[in-house]
Amino acid sequence: VRLVLAGADVSGAAEALRAQAKRIGIDAHCTWYPNASAEVREACLANADVLVNVSDHIQETFGLVNLEAMARGLPVIAGAWSGFREIVVHSQTGLLVPVTLDRSLLDEATADPYGSVSLAAVISIPALTDAMTTLRTSEAMRQKMGAAGRQRVADVYATEVLGPQYIEVVKERVRI
Repeated sequence: VRLVLAGADVSGAAEALRAQAKRIGIDAHCTWYPNASAEVREACLANADVLVNVSDHIQETFGLVNLEAMARGLPVIAGAWSGFREIVVHSQTGLLVPVTLDRSLLDEATADPYGSVSLAAVISIPALTDAMTTLRTSEAMRQKMGAAGRQRVADVYATEVLGPQYIEVVKERVRI
């Protein structure tokens, strides 16, 4: 098992994650690509068995990487947060991990209202561990969910499907 972390890291969180991985003894099983280029991210998806995307940031409301992974036939483990729960169909195209809001973590004094909510979003680590173990140990489940994810992207999110819907929304707005 190899954990590959690739994506934007404007806050410098990768170093803190790297230190945490070292502290708990898994750093030898991790590969880090903070601020990865599009080519590196593409290579990561091409070589992955599962995408784990448990972002709990309020600004991550859609989860394009989830669609990119599903289009490649990868099952997705995602936080049941915002748009993620609309993209990933639990037990069909991947597994959703509970995200709760811990109000005790909210900082009323923060100048960034979005940041305070994000800091209070808590992912269930036991559920995440269970989801990762489930997919790691079942190639058949990974294959089935991957195929279902690829089909969902084609049926719901393909340009041929969304394009006409966007045109109708624009026409309706013009009529209004």
